[in-house]
Amino acid sequence: MFKKDDENVKLITGLTFCSNERGITCQGHPLLEKLSIYPIGEGMLWIGDSHGPLFFANYHTGDARQLLDENSNLVGFEECDFDWEKLKVVEHPYDVNHKHADYGGLGRYDDFRNGICCLCWMLHPDGRYYADEDGFGMEDDDEENIYCVIDSDLRIVIPWQPMTDGEMAANMRNAKEKVM
Repeated sequence: MFKKDDENVKLITGLTFCSNERGITCQGHPLLEKLSIYPIGEGMLWIGDSHGPLFFANYHTGDARQLLDENSNLVGFEECDFDWEKLKVVEHPYDVNHKHADYGGLGRYDDFRNGICCLCWMLHPDGRYYADEDGFGMEDDDEENIYCVIDSDLRIVIPWQPMTDGEMAANMRNAKEKVM
């Protein structure tokens, strides 16, 4: 877990967010002022692009945490934010080991609810990714994703790991209890 003064986590504080008929704007950081801002529930904001740069922000506290840089590299994640034992089973570990988000970049499994949100990282696309418009080149690959859970204080409460739907439901319940 990070502390607000942890130098490894890319945390920006002192931001001001304003809502008007044109959407949400940010003041207090030159890069964030230029990026698109999307509300994702409970006062939380998705700022930027799934391929980077990408930030999560709390509208109410004025804090933002960088997730991806402009080159799709994960930033601000510590070793404890990865469940390395569970990650040993992933079929395509290259991006995890290099902390780089190819293919779909980072996404959300859902919006914020009960103070938490599940992030999704596609490590490998399904076989249709390689096909042309006629289906030539398609591979017999399954999509491979890993997930983590982040809270509204911008902390990782469940580290990156592969999860089935049942495991995700259980982890979301556990994360909600940790946050409360």
